[in-house]
Amino acid sequence: MVVAVGNFDGVHLGHAAVIKRACKEAFGRGEKALVYTFENHPRAFLGSDVNYIVSNEKRRELIMNLGAGDVYFQRFDHEFCEKSPEEFIVFLQKKFMCDIMVCGADFRFGKNAQGHPENIKGVKVIIVPDVNVDGMKVSSSRIRALISSGNVEEANKLLGYVFSVRSIVVHGRHLGTELGFPTMNQRHVPGLILPSNGVYATYVRCGSETFEGITNIGVRPSVETGGDITVETFLLNASPDINLYGTEAETLFIFRLRSEKKFESLEALSDQIKKDCSFVRDFFSKNEIIL
Repeated sequence: MVVAVGNFDGVHLGHAAVIKRACKEAFGRGEKALVYTFENHPRAFLGSDVNYIVSNEKRRELIMNLGAGDVYFQRFDHEFCEKSPEEFIVFLQKKFMCDIMVCGADFRFGKNAQGHPENIKGVKVIIVPDVNVDGMKVSSSRIRALISSGNVEEANKLLGYVFSVRSIVVHGRHLGTELGFPTMNQRHVPGLILPSNGVYATYVRCGSETFEGITNIGVRPSVETGGDITVETFLLNASPDINLYGTEAETLFIFRLRSEKKFESLEALSDQIKKDCSFVRDFFSKNEIIL
């Protein structure tokens, strides 16, 4: 069996190159490739704070869409990290009948990351070169930094898909309704990365429907103080009486309009929201976005 091995924590363009290469190799043998990855980030197990780019559910979707036959999520724990490089290769051979392993150039494995793909014995190894965009290596750390700074446009280029937040729609304080802009509120999933506070042009998928939206991430300084970070979206082309409470919505971030700010009055806030809506409607009418 052909097995693609890696962390694949963002399934970005670099990860996709490894997975596609494994799928191509497997196809030539009349098989489907298996993707072997980690349920939890090794750095998180070792004590570092890691904000995940996507959930494991989303990771599986992205990987399967690249043509993989299945995904195996390995729990990174004390027992696993004690495996020697040789024990890890034997594990792949016995559990998955692996005879071809595909990985990235920087993949390391085994206890204390001592294993190097160029030194593997017992299986054929295909090492896929790094993918560069704008002269720089595509990496999860680079993408995290872009998302954290609000530069979702650049992050999307490196991901190869549109970054999104997927969670359940919950009741908020209905302050948007009082302003004439009722919003869809999503519960933030702890551990998943959020773009920096600000206002974004977005699309929202909910069931079989897709809506244009304007999403605010922040603490709503114009209407309250000391609040928690919220993810609120005004749906530009939805029916005013739409009820999404309790359903799962996926908000896809296209670009950042502006930073969050405190307005002098609710009237000034309302005027700014109207300008934001007009700008985003005009943008979406003139630009075709592939989701």
